[in-house]
Amino acid sequence: MSFFKENLKSFIKFCDRTFFNYQLSQIRAKWFPPVSKLNGPTSKNIQLNYEECAKLPLVLKSKPVLIYAEISTKCNLQCRMCGRAHYKIPHAEQGFMNKETFEKLSKLFTHNAQLALFGRGETLLHPDFVHFLKIACNAGLRVGFNTNGLALTKTIAKAMVKYAQTHITFSCSAGSPEMYKKIHCTDAWDKLWRNIDLLNAMKLEYDVTRNNLDIMHIPPAVYLEFVAQLANISELPALVRKAFEHNINGIVVVDVVAHSKEMEKERMNLPETIPIAQKYYEEALGIQA
Repeated sequence: MSFFKENLKSFIKFCDRTFFNYQLSQIRAKWFPPVSKLNGPTSKNIQLNYEECAKLPLVLKSKPVLIYAEISTKCNLQCRMCGRAHYKIPHAEQGFMNKETFEKLSKLFTHNAQLALFGRGETLLHPDFVHFLKIACNAGLRVGFNTNGLALTKTIAKAMVKYAQTHITFSCSAGSPEMYKKIHCTDAWDKLWRNIDLLNAMKLEYDVTRNNLDIMHIPPAVYLEFVAQLANISELPALVRKAFEHNINGIVVVDVVAHSKEMEKERMNLPETIPIAQKYYEEALGIQA
């Protein structure tokens, strides 16, 4: 576990305008190599895209370097901090992107571009997820998304490793089964960790034919996202300990978005809650792998 001991400060990333100190350049570096390190058409397209986005012409000559593809608007959870719990999505707007739409979208794909396969729904519910992943990864895209992880199967996990998906971020805003149930409104704590272990097992199994890399360096990189709230911030240290046990590459901590007056009181960047967040952040950083 020396990886964590050497990178503990970067293991926990805090994202927020006020308290949480997160360098967006680091997440960008995870998605994109610097333009200076790229060669050929890929580098030229990214450079041109940056230049055009700065000038905002009516028509772009470059292809996009960042694509958000919401392939599912259905979800199998109703987490308390999610906008879905407060703003009901009409049944008519819930469904899956069809194959034809994704295949048309793939004409815009370029090597090393970023594809974020998520939106208001749970990505892994899509029956054609593996097909979409294969198309994107074969085109050289850096693919990642957030998920609650409960729909992960052996077939999906194997595909993620086979096609070298860049990263996956599991939503887990708790450090115990009790808090997980309170925040995510389901009794699936054990299932989440079994599925994470399943993915890691697929990484090791598939690596037999590769270069015998350490599991931490076999794609996809596995992250956790912890949505910090007054109700759960005390469990961040416990989640860090759990992450060490399950070969997690890192934890991203974000402040809760207040979709209601009740949730407004849960924010961790308020003058009265910042000291509380600081306390548990420091405790989390002091944990040894």
